Amino acid sequence: MLAPLACGWLASGSCSVSACYEECDPCFQACKCSGVCQNPVAGEQGLRIVAHESRILAAEDDRFVRVLDVVVGPSLEFASGNERSDRDRSVDLARLAEFAREILVVNAEVFTSVRDPDWRLDAVHAFSACSVAQFHLEPGRSTARRANSVSLLFDAHGRLLEATHVVDRGSD
Repeated sequence: MLAPLACGWLASGSCSVSACYEECDPCFQACKCSGVCQNPVAGEQGLRIVAHESRILAAEDDRFVRVLDVVVGPSLEFASGNERSDRDRSVDLARLAEFAREILVVNAEVFTSVRDPDWRLDAVHAFSACSVAQFHLEPGRSTARRANSVSLLFDAHGRLLEATHVVDRGSD
């Protein structure tokens, strides 16, 4: 007796299934279906610097300046999963600063040998074609060594182009 009532009640409901398919790679494009990069080359949700060329700009006795030209690396647009319909819209500087800090955390071994580095934001500058986020590394409490600093250069869409790293030889 209850079975026909239960079947009638269950049959009266509605169900819908939707699917999204497009040939789009969220690691390199803004996609409608998926905004999260699953490509292992991009790594760490698009925060890993996968390939770069390194060069020394200046070297003195107590410090040197190293520049990393990023060949394959992080992009704010694709790592955040945000769909941006307006490609000419400027990058939100607060979000860019947060994204830059995440890049420094994920790629800590590239910039320092300090365990759990404490990167402090110095400034974020916006220009017409690029933005720059500047950080310094707080020296340890037990040492009077000077901190290292890093400036990350992003294009107008938030793709990391270059990292300039000032390394004090007395720091870890």
